[in-house]
Amino acid sequence: VIDDQIHRTTQIPRDTLLDYKEKTENNRLPIVVTYNAKLNIIRKIERPATHAPYRYPTKQIFPELPLLSYRQPPNLRKMIVRSALPNTTKAGTFSSNRCETCKYVLCKDQVAIPNTQKIFTILDYYLCASSNVVYMIICTRCSTGGIYIGETGQKLRARMNHHRHKINTKSCDTPVGQHFCSQNHSLQDMQVLIVKGNFKTEWERKIYEFKCMELFNTL
Repeated sequence: VIDDQIHRTTQIPRDTLLDYKEKTENNRLPIVVTYNAKLNIIRKIERPATHAPYRYPTKQIFPELPLLSYRQPPNLRKMIVRSALPNTTKAGTFSSNRCETCKYVLCKDQVAIPNTQKIFTILDYYLCASSNVVYMIICTRCSTGGIYIGETGQKLRARMNHHRHKINTKSCDTPVGQHFCSQNHSLQDMQVLIVKGNFKTEWERKIYEFKCMELFNTL
């Protein structure tokens, strides 16, 4: 039988197969019900009801025979098996305890947005060695306004080395250096965490940095 059908298809010209064939419009109304063995009677009721307009008014409502479809009912497998494995990886920035930056890492997956009741949630797992990131520096001494948003293609620890150098040398030519060199502030007041990483391009990373600056009002 299969060979006969293959032979039949080889006899059809290629031009005929490439011709556009208009699809017939289907106005049949789908009736979707949860499958049950006892529901086969619906199909028996449906057919005479739609073909006897004088005895059944449904023919006027459904000019064409409705399309009866079944959805899969609940079963034991669906009840006890998850469709996806739970995500066991923690979110936030974590220290490796191998560098100077680890002392200042804030291990949190949520950050309060100043002057609002909203919370910003970090969704991925990051380390001080993560690169291509948008990061946040928080001043623990300032209740509000002590937030800096930055971006870097380097590893976070390398970027933080630059910030610490500015603070230790009392350089005030950068926003971070100027803030932590101000009165009653020191390097010990600084905490850092990664907001987001794994950007496809540098431009995408800079755009996200700007959005975070607007969100946390650090412009």
